Amino acid sequence: MDVLILKYEKLFNDYLDENLNFNDPKNLYGPIKYFMRIGGKRVRPVLLIMTCDILRKNINKALPAAICVEFLHNFTLVHDDIIDRSKLRRGKQTIHEKWDLNTAILSGDLMNILSYQFLQPYSDKLFKKLSILLNETSVKLCVGQQWDIDYSQIEKTTRSNYIEMIRYKTSELIACSLKMGALIGGLSNRYSDLFYEYGINLGIAFQIQDDYLDIFGRKKIFGKKIGNDILENKKTLLYINTYESSSVNDKKELIKLYSSTNNIDSKTKIKRVKEIFLKNGADKKVLKDIMKYQKKCYELINNFPIEDIKKKLYKNLTDKILFREK
Repeated sequence: MDVLILKYEKLFNDYLDENLNFNDPKNLYGPIKYFMRIGGKRVRPVLLIMTCDILRKNINKALPAAICVEFLHNFTLVHDDIIDRSKLRRGKQTIHEKWDLNTAILSGDLMNILSYQFLQPYSDKLFKKLSILLNETSVKLCVGQQWDIDYSQIEKTTRSNYIEMIRYKTSELIACSLKMGALIGGLSNRYSDLFYEYGINLGIAFQIQDDYLDIFGRKKIFGKKIGNDILENKKTLLYINTYESSSVNDKKELIKLYSSTNNIDSKTKIKRVKEIFLKNGADKKVLKDIMKYQKKCYELINNFPIEDIKKKLYKNLTDKILFREK
């Protein structure tokens, strides 16, 4: 499995390098080249390429769409880093830190525009399908980002609201990538929707794992500052699970710690919130949530119109994505 994923990653990265051939103005394109080359898990392009390869055995046809979704994904990260005032991304300086805020905004905007240009090689019929899907996904990404901002400013949110938020913010682009791969691979909308639903569940579990690693991961491996979600007062499932089951005193302290008006220093805030989470078993509960969505992914994979040996590839990739350390 790892060999196959490495094959797809290399193919994508080589194609990406070939298409980062723009230069002037360097303060616009330079940050794009920098950001696209500082790594990343490449989950979305790999899923797209893998799906097209399994269905059609024509990897090259998937590459323009793969670079499209990765550009769109990285555009959202550039703007997300601005909103969150993040200094690091993948262990490297964010664009607004390395350059400046205006440059980051413009470069991010251009990455969004360029993502659509990469779909131009496809036939008119397929281009229309892919563009409509990408447009719908882009709107949902923005809605999810706004909900993420809104929920950080209120005392509590519900589990269902949180799941809907991460579905829009994270899952939709993963689902879009899989459906694109299925459409390019020749599947009808009916069957490509199975891959889409798999992507929704995979994306939800992926984001829950990301939230878990933000607090319980290791900085050197995770590539971002540990506890960033706490400092930004984000109401992840860890917070929601604790809020719903904790004692009155723990709940009051949690609310105070997540208040934007508290004067606690960053290290103390992260340490104390983490202690409250652990005390109330929030870490174990979110790991159970991840396993629940893993099971849903397996059920959907079993209905894919492909051979059993190929279904096993998706199950192995699901496990690799969900039980990662970064």
